[in-house]
Amino acid sequence: MLGARYAGADESTVAALQQYGLEVGVAFQITDDVLDLVGSQEQMGKTLGRDLAEKKLTLPVIHALAQADTARRSRIRDLAGRRTPERHLLAELLRQTGSIAFSTEMAAGYVSSAIERLEALRPGDSRTALKRLAGSILTRDL
Repeated sequence: MLGARYAGADESTVAALQQYGLEVGVAFQITDDVLDLVGSQEQMGKTLGRDLAEKKLTLPVIHALAQADTARRSRIRDLAGRRTPERHLLAELLRQTGSIAFSTEMAAGYVSSAIERLEALRPGDSRTALKRLAGSILTRDL
């Protein structure tokens, strides 16, 4: 947004790019939350499961708790509440409740909306690069 403003873009372009940034950020965070549960530490190059260890509720877990039957909900709470959560067990429960797929679809929706915002820019290298950047969020080692 600031870059567009300082480049002299009109207000509608600045607003479109601000919304693009927000939507790309949300998509990135959702994808990061999914990868924290189902990603490979070797591929990601970072310690995974930190959100669980810090007892942070993320979209996949919130969705699972809302969708799960009583027994699964209890199991999800138990696994997520452990000092050293067993990511693979929790990930399987989240897959069973459709929460991984739901979260991935939500991220894709945000990416799609962000890319639509780029129609405010004239065609060119910058618009192409921003589209690629947004699209790459969905292919981050899922």
